[in-house]
Amino acid sequence: MTKDSADRLRSYGIESSPAGWKISKVKYIGSYLNGYPFKPDDWGESGIPIVRIQDLTKSDTSPNYYDGEAPERYRLVDGDILIAWSASLGVFIWNRGEAWLNQHIFKVDVNEARVDRKYYPWLADWFIGQLKNYVHGSTMQHLTADAFGSFPVLLPRLSEQRKISDFLAFETSDIDALIKAKQRLLNLLAEKRRTVVAEAVMRGLDRSVPLRPSGIDWLGDIPVHWEIERSAGFSLSVMSGRKPAKRKC
Repeated sequence: MTKDSADRLRSYGIESSPAGWKISKVKYIGSYLNGYPFKPDDWGESGIPIVRIQDLTKSDTSPNYYDGEAPERYRLVDGDILIAWSASLGVFIWNRGEAWLNQHIFKVDVNEARVDRKYYPWLADWFIGQLKNYVHGSTMQHLTADAFGSFPVLLPRLSEQRKISDFLAFETSDIDALIKAKQRLLNLLAEKRRTVVAEAVMRGLDRSVPLRPSGIDWLGDIPVHWEIERSAGFSLSVMSGRKPAKRKC
């Protein structure tokens, strides 16, 4: 272990390692292919989807597609390990079928002589978290090649790596299920909040008041004693900023 690597590890609270573990660097445990530089003119609505960072970090995005030719090395298949190194840093396992790899994402070819393929994502999850201290840029953060490739990692024997990955897969499955349940609850609470606000500002507080048609599709029914008022500079169009029904005082 070099002094620089030892000092780097100590900065993360790692003073020593278990017997038999070796130190390596990120650049030695895999090769990293940066994605193809697709241009906006390449994007379309047919062909093979293009994987962007937002397609990895969000579940509600609509992908762009490409129906042209690109080098085969940029084609993704299920099981490929990806590392987003710009804007949002993270490691992901691709599982959505054939796709094209966009720039600012690495496809990892794991050096399986040093790292078990199932163990690599767990190790990467740790070192990506630490590398966030080395990001550059303000609105568009990204890693430098040196900070990424030279980052030190500790490697147990391959047999122990497999045991660790099996342990983590088992232990984190329950945690991940709890996170998803919590997120569903948060989504339901957010929807409840929107409903409470909408009912108060569009129906008032007295639920017993009879309603009448507002005559406006998006507005629906309103309390019988409310009137629709046009404000100067606003038309009765949602897109142009129509104001909601207003109670007469």
